Parts: sequence; structure tokens; C-alpha cells
Amino acid sequence: MWVDLLAEEILRARPERRHVVNDAKSPSGRVHVGSLRGVILHDCVARALADRGAPVTFLYGYDDYDPLDG
Repeated sequence: MWVDLLAEEILRARPERRHVVNDAKSPSGRVHVGSLRGVILHDCVARALADRGAPVTFLYGYDDYDPLDG
């Protein structure tokens, strides 16, 4: 699967490091199903790294101070 290949590539490039997978959302604009894309993809990467025993942290932020969100 694509995420397995990506996790292996990450671990090959930086095997000794702690990994941080970071995602964020801003509430501006319309909410649609595509809004979940980043969260799901980043979660898949974090889980694939964890499944291989890599130390990983998944961070998710929500920026509700967006100036475009009237």
C-alpha cells in the first residue's frame, strides 16, 4: 500500500529520530467531505510509522482565529 512504502522511505531516511506528523484545520470556507482528507492521510502515515515501532506523535491543531472567517 502507498502508506507502507512512504513509512519505509521515511524510516530509511531518518531511522534514529522521533517523528512528528502535524496537521491543522482552519474553519474558513465551507465544510465538505474533502476537509477530512488531510486528517485521514496524516493519521495513516502516523499509524504506519507506529506499526513499525517508530516513535511517532500525531499533532492536530485547529486555528479558529482565521481573519477570513467573518
